[in-house]
Amino acid sequence: MAYKSVTLIISPYHVGLKNIRVGQGPQTLLDAGLVKVIKNALPVGIDVHVKEIESVVSVPTKVEGDIGRSFAVLRNISSAVHQAAKEKSWPLVLGGNCMGVVGVYAGLNSQTVDDGHGSRASREVIWFDAHADLETSETTVSGYLDGMGGSMLMGEGFGTLLRDIPGYGVIDGRQLLSVGFRDLSEFERKKIKERKIRTVWGEKPLDCGQYAQDLRKRLAEETDLTGAILHLDVDVLDTSVGQANEFAVPGGLGVKDLVECVELIGDLKKVEAMHLASLNPDCNEWQNVAKAAIQAIECMVKKIF
Repeated sequence: MAYKSVTLIISPYHVGLKNIRVGQGPQTLLDAGLVKVIKNALPVGIDVHVKEIESVVSVPTKVEGDIGRSFAVLRNISSAVHQAAKEKSWPLVLGGNCMGVVGVYAGLNSQTVDDGHGSRASREVIWFDAHADLETSETTVSGYLDGMGGSMLMGEGFGTLLRDIPGYGVIDGRQLLSVGFRDLSEFERKKIKERKIRTVWGEKPLDCGQYAQDLRKRLAEETDLTGAILHLDVDVLDTSVGQANEFAVPGGLGVKDLVECVELIGDLKKVEAMHLASLNPDCNEWQNVAKAAIQAIECMVKKIF
């Protein structure tokens, strides 16, 4: 598809609460000059539109608590992505929580149904993260909803709420490719094996090219998956780069690793949307993480356009 513009979709929520913890991440990236960087990376005549998702508010008996608010965020992300795709504008979503990618995937699905192009079965989610986010309501020990985003993509739990997201559809394990996983439970490790989730594991030497080498191999394993959503949880970066959020752990990618991987994905895949999440400016040395995130976005924008 020849895109006419970039739509920067802002979702400043952490479990449905606005501008707290990682919900501050989107505005932090805007304040760091992201829009200018994107504009400089684009050809002449391609515009950047900045749009915040519809506000999420608690509604007694309808939108209640973390779960109710969070799913309202997912519905609103889906609607915003759908509208951008309908206008032939490339969706770049800045969110708080990783589970926002569920809304991104759904939004593209609803547009696929509308215009008749592409197929849900040929689209994968390339997931950069320190954590697998494959817990469910049955296995979580913390109750943290954002630790379940990968499971939501695969249709596990919250059936009614998931089906209420416009365009929601379930993916197979083979449609999920993970990069940088290193902090996960035994349940999640078992699920990765059982569901045949392609994985580029973390804890490799920094900036030595091994992540991109392994990613190339994993991408080649499913050649019929031509379309992709790039999901970047910034805590995929090693803590030597900076502390992305409260859950950041050592053993991640260096900045060079990240850029090499993004370049590779841009070369080999039709990236239909990008979702970036989990930057908390209350943490130490977050500035370097923000710079790396902006560099990754700039790299992908240049590949798309």
